[in-house]
This record gives sequence, C-alpha cells and structure tokens, in this order.
Amino acid sequence: MSQKEGYNKPGFWTFVIVLVGNLVFFTYISFFHPGVKEHSLNLPGTSQAK
Repeated sequence: MSQKEGYNKPGFWTFVIVLVGNLVFFTYISFFHPGVKEHSLNLPGTSQAK
C-alpha cells in the first residue's frame, strides 16, 4: 500500500512562488525604488482663506 502525501503539492508551490514574489517586491520597494517626487499640491479649495 502506497503512502499518500499529506498536502496539496500545486497549492504549496503556488504559495511558495507568491511568497517569494511578495518578498522580492517589498525588497525592491524598500531598498531600490527611487521614491515619489514630492509635489506641492495647489488644488482649489485646499488653501486656507486669509
């Protein structure tokens, strides 16, 4: 009698690939992405009236 594996192999590999992808993405965002330029937003109605 053959012993059955106790987990879903395709689901496990999907989980591992998604986990590694998220780690790579967050590492890129944290350490390599140059960031977003800060713009002063002069939208109508956002400045205080004097």
